Amino acid sequence: RRLINSLADEDPAVYAAFLADRRQAEGESHVVRNSGRYPLCGRGDINTYAIFAETNRLIVGSRGRVGCIVPSGIATDDTTKNFFRDLVERGDLVSLYDFENRKKMFPAVAHQQKFCLLTLSGPDHDPGADAEYAFFLQSVEDLRDPDRRFTLTTADLALLNPNTRTCPVFRTRRDAEITKAIYRRVPILVKDGRHEENPWGFSFKQGLFNMTSDSHLFRTREQLEGAGWRLEGNVFVRGSDRYLPLYEAKMIHQFDHRWTLYDGTEARAVTTLEKKDPRFVVLPRYWVPDRITESRIPGNWEQAWPPGWRDITNSTNERTVIAAAIPKAGVGHTMPLLFSPHDWFALACLQANLSCFVFDYVARQKVGGTHLTYGFLKQLPTLTPESVSGDAPWQPERLDHWISQRVLEL
Repeated sequence: RRLINSLADEDPAVYAAFLADRRQAEGESHVVRNSGRYPLCGRGDINTYAIFAETNRLIVGSRGRVGCIVPSGIATDDTTKNFFRDLVERGDLVSLYDFENRKKMFPAVAHQQKFCLLTLSGPDHDPGADAEYAFFLQSVEDLRDPDRRFTLTTADLALLNPNTRTCPVFRTRRDAEITKAIYRRVPILVKDGRHEENPWGFSFKQGLFNMTSDSHLFRTREQLEGAGWRLEGNVFVRGSDRYLPLYEAKMIHQFDHRWTLYDGTEARAVTTLEKKDPRFVVLPRYWVPDRITESRIPGNWEQAWPPGWRDITNSTNERTVIAAAIPKAGVGHTMPLLFSPHDWFALACLQANLSCFVFDYVARQKVGGTHLTYGFLKQLPTLTPESVSGDAPWQPERLDHWISQRVLEL
């Protein structure tokens, strides 16, 4: 923003061109949002493909059909959830076949890009037909595999994604059936609505510090040592004031708050020898003031280490959900946090739930892009505090105590 403003004096012609382009972009956005033509997709961060899809739906004949190729986010993204929900509830969706561009069907498009063949019907369609889906296809020939194609009803979508009604991304028919069976037995983490169901009493924070807009608060080791601060563990101290380490998402892994550290500005993995030392702490790239960190914490961090997770992920990674409980620290926005009034024994069970293979399996059916947002996490099946508060079936010990001991070991 500072560089743009400086153009007014340094290069008035470029600055004028920028203002003209910005005026046009803002005008187009205003029309899309307020004309009434795009009631379902003219909101949030507007993308051209979404309003293109909504236009197709508006112009199709009452007994006609329309097919288009659009990014798969039309069915999975939060900004298009109202459009997709309306398609499903009205029965206007005929089929959605999702492809990966790994075989470069579109040579000029990145191979990671996911797109879909979206087919919609006019309002006078067969009221009894369920939409057909297929995901992670790499060629048109894959559509001939009956195990790759399956139907999902409106009730199925309400079961699997009750908050958003967006579409899960099953690889096979069997994945769909297994996941539906899990959801029939286990509630989701937080169910939105007039009567919210939040058994853990969570409050959510998108980290504590934005890595861009809060960067003026960050200090490096060299800056703090030059100003007379003393490093104790991984906290800088000067008198009664403290600077806490700023945790970034890459610094954690499953059951591990000491996964990566910084040597100056370069990140490296923590060695096995370092991890054997219980007193060893990781050093971050930046430190942040303790008083500002305290002001942004919604609960009592001393009661229990809150679980945080990596926002950046992918359903094709080795693990999709990477979560860990972390000590009191500053936390960047790419590591969202969950604060709960429950004690550490219960939160250790939650940590086990977030890190188990079953939870990861379901998450892989839900994450269509590269972000595991709170909206996705809320709709994943999670055991309640009450389900782990009784005795363990195999020995006379509370289940949460038995689990928490093993979480500590891990």
